[in-house]
Amino acid sequence: MTEDELIETARDLASKRADAMTALIAAISAARASQPERLQEMRDRTERARDASSCEEPWDSLWSALPGINSETGELAGMLALPSIAAKELFGTRLAFDLAAYAGDEDSIDGVVDWYFSAVKSTDHLFLIAMSALKMMALHVVPILLEIAEESASNWDVRVNLSDAARNSWEQRVKSFEGGAA
Repeated sequence: MTEDELIETARDLASKRADAMTALIAAISAARASQPERLQEMRDRTERARDASSCEEPWDSLWSALPGINSETGELAGMLALPSIAAKELFGTRLAFDLAAYAGDEDSIDGVVDWYFSAVKSTDHLFLIAMSALKMMALHVVPILLEIAEESASNWDVRVNLSDAARNSWEQRVKSFEGGAA
C-alpha cells in the first residue's frame, strides 16, 4: 500500500469515526431532551399499575394470622400476623424502585413513604418490607451504579467514599444531634 493510499484510508476511517461520534452525541442529546417527558410518562404508568395492584391485591390480603402458643401451658397466647415471603419481597422491590424513581426529590419520596404507611398500616410489616427494599437495592441496584461510576466514569473512589461515609455515620453520636454532649 502506498503512502497516499494509507493517508486516504486513515482519512476515511477518521471520517467514519467522526460520523459515529456525531450520531452518538445526537442520540445522547435527544435522550437528555426527552427525559422529562419520558420520566413523567413512566411515573404515570407506575401510578396506574400501583392503583390496579392495590385493588387486586391489597396488602391486607397478603398476610396470614398464625397462632402463638404459650410453650409452658400449651394455650393460645395470641395471633401473629405475617406476610408471605413473596408478598414481603415483591412489596420490598416495589418500595425500592418507587423510592429510586424519585431520587433527590424529597417531597415525592415522602409521598411514596406515606403511601406505603397507608397501604400496609402495620409498622411491623413495613419494617419487613423496608428491609427487603434495602437488601434488594444493595444487591441489585447499587452494584450496577457503582460499576458505571467505576468503569465508565473512572471514579475508583466511589466505593471508598461510601465506606468512609459508613464509618463517619458510626463515629457520630445520637446525643450530638439532639443537642446533648457526645
